[in-house]
Amino acid sequence: MRNPRALAFLAVGVSLRVLIGRLTWLVDTLSDRVELATPSTSWHNIEEGIFLIRHGINPYHGSVLHVQPLLLLLFAQVQHISHALGGALDLVGASFILCDVVTALALFSATTNHIRSRQLLENQLSASFDAQAHEKLGGRVGRDKCPRDTALLVMLLFILNPFSVLSCACKTLVTLELCLHALLVLACVRTSRAMAVVVLSISTYLFLFPVCLWVPVAWCVSSPARGGSVVRPLFVTMCLLAGSTLGLMWLSAELMQWDLSFVQSTWGFQWHITDLQPNVGLHWYFYMEMFGQYRGFFIAMIHVITLSCGVPLCHKFTRDRLLPVWSGVFLVCVYKSYPSVADAALAGALIPAVCPTLGLLRNVLFLGVLLLAAVPAMPAMYQVWVVTFNPNFFYAMTLVYGAALMLLWSDVLSAAARRTFLLHHGLCYPTAYHGQLKKLQLR
Repeated sequence: MRNPRALAFLAVGVSLRVLIGRLTWLVDTLSDRVELATPSTSWHNIEEGIFLIRHGINPYHGSVLHVQPLLLLLFAQVQHISHALGGALDLVGASFILCDVVTALALFSATTNHIRSRQLLENQLSASFDAQAHEKLGGRVGRDKCPRDTALLVMLLFILNPFSVLSCACKTLVTLELCLHALLVLACVRTSRAMAVVVLSISTYLFLFPVCLWVPVAWCVSSPARGGSVVRPLFVTMCLLAGSTLGLMWLSAELMQWDLSFVQSTWGFQWHITDLQPNVGLHWYFYMEMFGQYRGFFIAMIHVITLSCGVPLCHKFTRDRLLPVWSGVFLVCVYKSYPSVADAALAGALIPAVCPTLGLLRNVLFLGVLLLAAVPAMPAMYQVWVVTFNPNFFYAMTLVYGAALMLLWSDVLSAAARRTFLLHHGLCYPTAYHGQLKKLQLR
């Protein structure tokens, strides 16, 4: 990368992470905040698992560790090397900072390539566009606005996002998850099936919920043969994803000498939502108040709905194949079992890339006010819950936060569909002979 502004933003982001990481008292305080750390991503739980495994105790026989064995072994080796160097260099903290740098660079490259490919496609289809609409919504962007400017904005929105900075400083696994998602977006933009399969299988193995991205990613990277159908390459990609993920689980079983208790502590923990301590997600309070006999049905229903969203999105947005992938990433950060406020950093940063005409967004002010009201109020409402033993106030803020994210998701999709409609039908809505608007159908 030779962009001096991008390098300057990277330097500022890395400096912030190093500076906050040096403040031990602040990191210890933030690491216990439910808004940033969850049972499946907390570094304190990983440290306990490393301690147990070094003393010959299976860390998955309790309810502390929810990290896959291969990742636990990797962190144990990194921590051992750091201790062997006398603790002069925090290799664990440096690895998390490196993940954020890789994420920022991947977002910069993916945004640049995606905008260029979209401009090329729209120039090829310009004959079927309304001339005035193409000038306002497409042509002016293609001539006057450099793709690197938008890419720089996307990288800036991520690398200086306060939630991504704090998550990296607290060494939560959300940083690693966002890095894998950014590499996955880059693989989809480049239509690299091998890279997408490797990254998505690792992400699914570690965090389970990226399985929601299988259909959009397979659709994005599966190029049919000339005159052929997309069904066969789509099926091959899905089989490669399943085989790679199961292969990683087989390696984990070999490492644990076929003690499969780790499956229940990792994937089972994510699916069954057994830990109901408060977080910014939508599940914990719902299942806390629910009768036990209905729990299994609602867990299956909510997970199946989340998994099935990829198919209609791929059917709707056939030209812009990155949009269903972005939608899947956004849904994962909202509907996963144990989310944090840092999960939305990647999806939020990518909005300028997937929505080229931000002026078509209708609820920016309203959603901004909701987020600005909900996020700062969460710590205060959590303290109210601790003092009064009433979790309703904290859950109300999490509902506002989740509703704002879903409204933002629907607003971006509506803006993308509206832009496509206006490009083909013009900026002036058609009217009948008596001056009334014709009935419009977005097909």
